[in-house]
Amino acid sequence: YLGGGEAEELVAAAFEKVMEAFKLPKDTPEAEEIRRQAIETATIQAAQVPLMVARQSVAVMELALQALSDGNLNAISDAGVAVAQAGAALTGAGYNVRINIPGIQNGDVVQNLKSEIEKLEKQAQVIQAQARTILKERGGLPLN
Repeated sequence: YLGGGEAEELVAAAFEKVMEAFKLPKDTPEAEEIRRQAIETATIQAAQVPLMVARQSVAVMELALQALSDGNLNAISDAGVAVAQAGAALTGAGYNVRINIPGIQNGDVVQNLKSEIEKLEKQAQVIQAQARTILKERGGLPLN
């Protein structure tokens, strides 16, 4: 798991590589191709970092769901908050994956990115529904 600002550092480094790639010369066909490839590589990396955050967010949601199911009832709302916060992290990571997709020319990479983020979001929806049920049934929270 990333922690202690590691994700932010990776995001910043990936963004910096994209910006550096856009500054490369394009005064010859060869230079233009090198620049295009550098932009593509950097943009793919810029999408991979938040995708990693998305994966970890779902993993945290799964751990929080386990705490909801098996943990101390006095902390059940805290486990519910963990599910919600990890879900918010997933949403943000999904936005950051998607903002990079239009800049990627490789159709296979684009399809894989879209497919994985959508799969993670579906997993999260299931976990969120399960969490809500557990909070109502096990925790006695008056949720509609």
